[in-house]
Amino acid sequence: MKLIFVFLFSLFFIFPNAFGQKRDTLIASKIKPSLFWHYTGIRPTNNVWVPRYDRLMIDIKYNDLVNPAAIHIFNNRWNSIGFNTQFVFDIPMNTRNTAGFGIGIGYQFSKFVHNTSVQPITGRNYDFVDSVYFDRSILRTHAFFIPVEFRFRTKGLQHFKFHIGTNIGYRYGNNKIYQGDTRTRTRTGKMGNFQWLYLDVHARLGIRNVAIIVSADMFPIFSKTTTKTIPISLGVTLSLF
Repeated sequence: MKLIFVFLFSLFFIFPNAFGQKRDTLIASKIKPSLFWHYTGIRPTNNVWVPRYDRLMIDIKYNDLVNPAAIHIFNNRWNSIGFNTQFVFDIPMNTRNTAGFGIGIGYQFSKFVHNTSVQPITGRNYDFVDSVYFDRSILRTHAFFIPVEFRFRTKGLQHFKFHIGTNIGYRYGNNKIYQGDTRTRTRTGKMGNFQWLYLDVHARLGIRNVAIIVSADMFPIFSKTTTKTIPISLGVTLSLF
């Protein structure tokens, strides 16, 4: 895993000129958006490449749990906060660079401070259960994923953008139930019906470095249950590179 991150760091920060097709004309480097406008890698270059957008993104989001059969949002407490961070190859799909395809690697942390407790229902199968015998229940999950996106944007530095895509990867975590001074922790690996496959659909809408993101999982967090509980999220994306 360490070698993978070293490799990605080299690709995105040391050798950024390894991606895309070179233009024949010179353009001022200020056309490059985001925080690293004038960064061209360790070796300076006089050549101009097609500008890339949204290569390093951080999503800060509020997480919720909903039942598609009876949708009620904002059930979780206000501190059900999580984040995604992802490195993405931005591949232009036309000569005007107003459409692109993104693929890369990312990490997600999600916290759900919910009003039900995660309890075994049959054998190793778990579910969200209403109970008065707890004070607080917190489900934390981690995921490593591959983002795949179609990206549309207007031209120019202050561009308007719209992304639609999916994240697919592996998810794990644990749930903690607090009852007075007692804390019970259960790892998701012991939950036989925990959905380890992380697959979502998401959309971003924004201007230049900032966007609003909405996402929803394609699978309920626990399978083989009567009530299907699906994670959704709403947040803000910051594009730094």
